[in-house]
Amino acid sequence: MAYSERPASADAAITLTTQTGLLLFYRIDTGLATVGRIDEAGNYTDLKNHRFDKDWVRLFPLGNGFVAFKKRPRLGGELLVGRVQPDGNYQDLTVHTAFFDDDATLVAVNDNIVLVQHSPRDITILRVKEDGAFERLRTHGGFDASTHVISTHDGLVLFYNQASRKVTTIRVQIDGNVLKLKSLSGFDPWTHLISTTNRMLLFYNRGTGAAATGRLDADGDYKDLGTYQFDRDWKDIVPTLDGHVFFSNLAGGPPRTTVLGRIDTNGGYSDGPVLNGVFDPWNLVVPVI
Repeated sequence: MAYSERPASADAAITLTTQTGLLLFYRIDTGLATVGRIDEAGNYTDLKNHRFDKDWVRLFPLGNGFVAFKKRPRLGGELLVGRVQPDGNYQDLTVHTAFFDDDATLVAVNDNIVLVQHSPRDITILRVKEDGAFERLRTHGGFDASTHVISTHDGLVLFYNQASRKVTTIRVQIDGNVLKLKSLSGFDPWTHLISTTNRMLLFYNRGTGAAATGRLDADGDYKDLGTYQFDRDWKDIVPTLDGHVFFSNLAGGPPRTTVLGRIDTNGGYSDGPVLNGVFDPWNLVVPVI
């Protein structure tokens, strides 16, 4: 995934490093990429332009600037781990050629610890080494099937099933062991679920625009905080760990809209600025934490 500078105008996907406010933009069909930054006031600035390999179809933040890029099996199926630096530079690290299955989801938990959901009921806990290699710690089974797996980046992980509207919370320890905490029910049918800061959660339904905020406590229990009506059809909702939330609909033709909102410590939401009306049509947006 060697990179080079690209022209100022291009297309593709975004990734956001939450601790630094960085965004990594990447486009599947060309490999063009840009790293930019959103500051605390909601201002966006380009930092570095890159040219990556094409056809990475899934991007996962692994913590401490590590990012995993996944290809489809017919394209080789490999998983590449690289690292984004605070100044926007990027470095390839390790290619994993045999990594679970194509539907595996990777979630950063805490302190270079990553949870991999590799079947509906099984998870594996990994440690990411400085060279991008993985150390397998534990594998656990017996989980209920889930559609969303969300980390609060302090060891707590929430599993949500859109069909059953049930939630399970666990705590992942640094040795790879898992403590099952709470089983909760009665949630609405959300399409998006993100964690921002201080265990704050934002739920959103793309079809209706309905949204809600809530918080997990240290024991994995949940409390509703606020309900909202947002615009419909946001494709990507990307959190930062300072409470900012990046909404985008960048793929395809215009209008390509991006808005930055903010969630305060009480779960209150407020709109921020429209960041840039002429963003390129990037394919993906993920946080790089």
